[in-house]
Amino acid sequence: MDIFIWQITGSVYNAGLQENYNINVDDLAILSLVFSISMIIFQIPAGKLTHKIGIKKSLIFCVSFGLIIFPLNIITWITWSLGNTSLLIPLLVLCQIFWGATASTFIPSELSMMTDLGESRKGENFGIVHAVRGIGGIPTGVLGGFLIEYIHFLAPFIITTIGVTIEIWYIIKFGENLKKNRRKNLYFYKTRI
Repeated sequence: MDIFIWQITGSVYNAGLQENYNINVDDLAILSLVFSISMIIFQIPAGKLTHKIGIKKSLIFCVSFGLIIFPLNIITWITWSLGNTSLLIPLLVLCQIFWGATASTFIPSELSMMTDLGESRKGENFGIVHAVRGIGGIPTGVLGGFLIEYIHFLAPFIITTIGVTIEIWYIIKFGENLKKNRRKNLYFYKTRI
């Protein structure tokens, strides 16, 4: 579910920026660099945060960044369309900082979930999760492109914001097992040594 929701926008993000704002390749490279630096900066604190507050709270925290990223992109478009073009790149840089932060906080949460599945068949479990992720991402480029082309540039951002809200609700409602499994598996691991 996560990859599908986020990639509705992510799959067409750079192309949409070029098409809508006439951003050149140099600006896209800078935005990509900011995203990568943001991931590097937030990666170690994100791992410590996941360990400290648990998988469920960490997932809620990282997915909640989506409620900043996508509305901020909408605000960026509104600001730009009102003629404040000088704010375009700084606002997009801010979006990339938050996007890098959410990606880096998601990774430790996901890996903690995967390693909590038990000692047997971890490789198979990783493979299944990544196969499902790949399948979930397949239609997103077509969907995102359709939304931009036939509805509006902001349509993927609006849909993704709604999807992120549903994803947070889902984690809160059904993520109870995430915080319990960690302790059980740590106990299981310690007793096997």
